[in-house]
Amino acid sequence: MPPQKDPYTYTTGFSNTHSLSTTRLPPSIAAKTDPENPPPSFLPLRGNNPHTHPHNLFTEQLSGTSFTCPRHLNARTWLYRIRPSVGHTPFVPARLQNENLLLSSFTNLGDERLCATPTQLRWSPFEAAKGAMWLESLRTLAGAGETQLKNGVAVHVYGFTRGMEHSAFYNSDGDLLFIPVKGALKIRTEFGWFWVGVGEVFVVQRGVKFAVFPGGAGGDGEDVGATGYVVETFSGMHFQLPELGPIGSNGLADPKDFLFATPDWEEVVYPLTVEGSSSTSISIPSFTLYTKFLGQIHKATQLHSCFDVPAYSGNYLPYKYPLEKFCPMGNTSFDHADPSIFTVLTLPSPSLGAGTALVDIALFPPRWLCAEGTFRPPWFHRNVMSELMINIKGEYDAKSKNDESGGFPEGACSLHGMNAAHGPDVGSWRGEMGRVERVGGDKPGKAGEGSLAVMVETGVQLVTTRWAVEGAQTGYWRCWEGFEGVVEGGVWSEGKK
Repeated sequence: MPPQKDPYTYTTGFSNTHSLSTTRLPPSIAAKTDPENPPPSFLPLRGNNPHTHPHNLFTEQLSGTSFTCPRHLNARTWLYRIRPSVGHTPFVPARLQNENLLLSSFTNLGDERLCATPTQLRWSPFEAAKGAMWLESLRTLAGAGETQLKNGVAVHVYGFTRGMEHSAFYNSDGDLLFIPVKGALKIRTEFGWFWVGVGEVFVVQRGVKFAVFPGGAGGDGEDVGATGYVVETFSGMHFQLPELGPIGSNGLADPKDFLFATPDWEEVVYPLTVEGSSSTSISIPSFTLYTKFLGQIHKATQLHSCFDVPAYSGNYLPYKYPLEKFCPMGNTSFDHADPSIFTVLTLPSPSLGAGTALVDIALFPPRWLCAEGTFRPPWFHRNVMSELMINIKGEYDAKSKNDESGGFPEGACSLHGMNAAHGPDVGSWRGEMGRVERVGGDKPGKAGEGSLAVMVETGVQLVTTRWAVEGAQTGYWRCWEGFEGVVEGGVWSEGKK
């Protein structure tokens, strides 16, 4: 999984209330503090909103659900800041280079930027845009619904080489789930730093401020760049762990393996003078704050960094999850279990029907298959859900890494819309049909050795963007040509054409 070393420290526990404080004093506070008798913590000694904070910090609550949301779903965090968030100029349109390629409303099929198609689609790996920062590199592949009524989902791609220096972003439209496929990310949030490598996912919720930097191939080198996918959910609720039902109390994603940031503040005021190239000085007039609101990117300026939080307490927090920690389940006798047993995170949607998710994030890791007399690869399928598959690493066990249309290499993705027929390609099917004879019996075997794939499944119909359709592989459908063969005695043999 992630080959680089993560330089940051974390606390653990999905849905826990985390109360953390740094011991490092900001300069403005240190100057007013008796070094012989410092207060014990930046957290209040009683309650959440004291009249006077021990270090004269500002108290601010970030709500992730309505106040009256059921207690087991209620999400909020108290932040203790050096300066309040409200101190910024009015927002104005940002006019970034991708403003016509980043979409958040998919209900108007007359929008020329949309291109609805029931055809199965696949994309080769996307490249990083040289000189672009993460926010301006985002391009929308597909989506459904809209942000205004908190009902829908979108899938975007990113590819960038430049970090978000002296700036931050928060999303007013929904939560974001990052899936890196090339190059690690360093993400600074109000709550602290995250290092997110290939083979990990990262979730940052609606309203949380953050900045994204390339993590480099083995250090901090920004010339390497980073590419990946972002799943955006327009919902009043947030990702949950799936119910385990008869599985019991253990298995799949363990709550203790979800990692949360520890406070790491900065006290930076603007205008700021920094050292530039050739020993020259550069003046940075202000800190830029970006937001996406009803699908449009806006920006404001302020005279302080928003990463000025020495302490926080709550359960509405960004987190990351190393996919190698997932404990897969499977059949041990016969037949093929539904892929829902590979669900890492789910976002239920009662409006779609009982047991139906707005978004499921499912993982296909290396795993042992031992079901006897069973077709072991993913079956041929026509689904009531929409499936977007991302190959992170290695070769997925139902698609060839290379074929005449471009194949399914690392970083590629495919979209099989609602009721679109799909399944293993001819090469994968033929390999399975000859497996018993090839290995000398119906023996257990390890699937996906060295591979890792993630499926984004949604209960809504996804409409693709015109940009995505025009950039898709041509001839993807040809990977299913050649099924004129017949099965005789369990061995594939070529039929007449």
